[in-house]
Amino acid sequence: MYGIPYKIKWLEGGHMAVFSEVGSPDLVGELSKLVRSPGTEIAFQAYLPYYASRAWLSVPMFESFGKMVDAYGIVEGSEVIVKVENALTVRIRPWKGVLFEKAKIKVIINGDDYGEVELPAEGLEFKLGAIRADRPIKSASLCGPAWKVYCDPFIIVRGDTTTEGKSQRFREWWEKFAKGAARNAKAADVTAEMAENNNLVIFGTPSSNEYLAKIAGRLPFKYEGDNIVLPNGKKYDLTNHGLILVYPNPEAPNRLVMVISGLEWGGKLPDNHLLDLVPDYVVFTATSNPDDMTNNFAAAGFFDTYWQFDEKLMETGGMPPANQNK
Repeated sequence: MYGIPYKIKWLEGGHMAVFSEVGSPDLVGELSKLVRSPGTEIAFQAYLPYYASRAWLSVPMFESFGKMVDAYGIVEGSEVIVKVENALTVRIRPWKGVLFEKAKIKVIINGDDYGEVELPAEGLEFKLGAIRADRPIKSASLCGPAWKVYCDPFIIVRGDTTTEGKSQRFREWWEKFAKGAARNAKAADVTAEMAENNNLVIFGTPSSNEYLAKIAGRLPFKYEGDNIVLPNGKKYDLTNHGLILVYPNPEAPNRLVMVISGLEWGGKLPDNHLLDLVPDYVVFTATSNPDDMTNNFAAAGFFDTYWQFDEKLMETGGMPPANQNK
């Protein structure tokens, strides 16, 4: 299939059975004999910038978040031809055996001729449309969903005593899931250097966590007393709802914060799948979906390419917001 050698081996047991096989000397020996194609002709599809890359071609910025990037590239002599959908930028970089540093190449993207250029070691980025400079932009290193927060160094930030239990249970979950201790700090002890070098998992509300109080006015969702208010005006009380929100840290825009307020998420989920299905934000209830055991949600979705709220990227679960009954 597509010229890729393959062999099928049936493993008895559940989906974890593969881990008993990956260290097999026989499998390692077979894999070591395979030689990957150098990548003269490549293609990929992706919904996240994190995955929008293969060999010498990547799409660092998407035109529209929530839509798939579909990319194809081919190197023919000194010509590099790319066809791509839903891209704001395209990056081409040297690749062993295909594209060489300092080579003169002619670049054609979606039929537009970008002329002859010299390929530097760090590669070249081509803009396919206007890019706003007044907003943070989703990229491979600055993007949700929730699980992306703990793919990089992170610190759990606890507030007053009302947040201790929830932050402690998160630490205990991480130890079981990742087999290691998560770093944690009091909100008052979080320094600028800590924020610049780590994503932050923040527990509580502005009234119970002083770091959250410092950034709350610059987040897209607002706190009003015991309620959380979405940009569309919908209001949900944090007595009967929980919130998980992933967003660039206003104090350190190259890092993420994950804010966790109200009810706790995922009481019926296994440790290895706790945050798998949490998007950029979710407002949820204490009840669970019997199909996948995630919490039923009132609102959940993704921010757009510029980290802006967009109702077209949100789904509602039919739970009445607090202000509908007033």
